[in-house]
Amino acid sequence: MKKLTHKQQLFVRYYSGNASEAALKAGYSKKTAYSIGQRLLKVIEIKQAIQNRVEKSQEKHIKTIEEMQIFLSRHKC
Repeated sequence: MKKLTHKQQLFVRYYSGNASEAALKAGYSKKTAYSIGQRLLKVIEIKQAIQNRVEKSQEKHIKTIEEMQIFLSRHKC
């Protein structure tokens, strides 16, 4: 797997559905942000990095059944 450049890593960090905005925040020029953003979304390593970030984020927000039972018993819901 190809290692991402610093700017590409920043793009992955800032991407939340808007490639142009993420490219600008990552330090790409305003003039080329749209085209660079669209091009970066086609790079397999970047796609995978974005997917991994999304999955990790979702894992943090999913409670196990046991955690929910503990919560409900403590709060008497």
